[in-house]
Amino acid sequence: MIAPYGDPSYGPWNPQDEGDYGLASYSRNSVIPLNDAPANAVFASAVIPDDRGNPLETPRAVAIYERDGGLLWRHGLEARRARKLVLTAYATVDNYDYAFNWIFGQDGTIEVEAMLTGMMNIRNVRDRQEDESAHLGHRMFGHLVAPGVSAPNHQHFFSFRLDFDIDGAQHNSVFELNTETLPTAEGNSKGESFSMTERLLKTEREAQRMLNLETSRTWKIVSTRARNALGQFSGYALLPGENSVPYATPESRPRQKAGFMNAHLWVTPYSPDEMFASGEFLNLNRSGDGLPKWTSANRSLDDRDIVVWYTLGVTHVPRTEDWPIMPVHSTGFRIVPAGFFSQNPALDVPAQ
Repeated sequence: MIAPYGDPSYGPWNPQDEGDYGLASYSRNSVIPLNDAPANAVFASAVIPDDRGNPLETPRAVAIYERDGGLLWRHGLEARRARKLVLTAYATVDNYDYAFNWIFGQDGTIEVEAMLTGMMNIRNVRDRQEDESAHLGHRMFGHLVAPGVSAPNHQHFFSFRLDFDIDGAQHNSVFELNTETLPTAEGNSKGESFSMTERLLKTEREAQRMLNLETSRTWKIVSTRARNALGQFSGYALLPGENSVPYATPESRPRQKAGFMNAHLWVTPYSPDEMFASGEFLNLNRSGDGLPKWTSANRSLDDRDIVVWYTLGVTHVPRTEDWPIMPVHSTGFRIVPAGFFSQNPALDVPAQ
């Protein structure tokens, strides 16, 4: 994860929170019972090496619990309530706090949730109040959150490494799904028809993709050998949620050091030497290490053991309500079965 700041008053600053602070080591927090996690949670410790390779144990590093999942399915007078299994952990990185949830649903869906809270970085200013009408049409790099206190515009970019093994590690492929309007013509005289087209991402360069709201773009990871009862490829789809593009320029230090944020989707063949999106040595890496370097080989991705890398971006334009402690900002994405089953797998959930 990298956090580029957009206020020139701060100079070039972009904390690399996994390398600079160690999301898994010294910044890892113990879960606070009854506040971070509900009363029914159970906890697990974790032993992780510190910066010198010594074992570091964090008690209650992980919380595991069930929570109400809202409506699971409904039709007429028949309905089912959902339960979700949550695996969660927390980290304090200097002023920010992060929580990461992996949420497993009874319908086979996996939700990946990142929660941002803690305190924003700030600087002292002379202004005690802010006249928004005077700012209309003018660039703003920071925002007054308290008298004499300004918080800067900034972004957070997370890279999630998703090692898919759909019905086995081998023989997986990635399809891109795009939906588009059909032109008004014969066969679409009312102008209401639209269609979805699947495209195989054959190579690493083809698989460097951005979100596209106009085409409702999603991606599907499938087994090319296993099929459901309808003859469809067994697969899971990656459904984006909130996201952003980087506002730093392509030649800027953040974009060079953390090249993973130059695309929302990357796909690589599995390699045990390719575990970290910005390379093995994040703090001292060379520009272009990690995903940009590996994918320059343009290796084949069809019918192979593959890894999907998803870039999640959050653009934080501060609000007064974010001060002094931010309420949680939740973001994430979903991984949902798409052809993995032959019907709704939650039909057998009993009524309450």
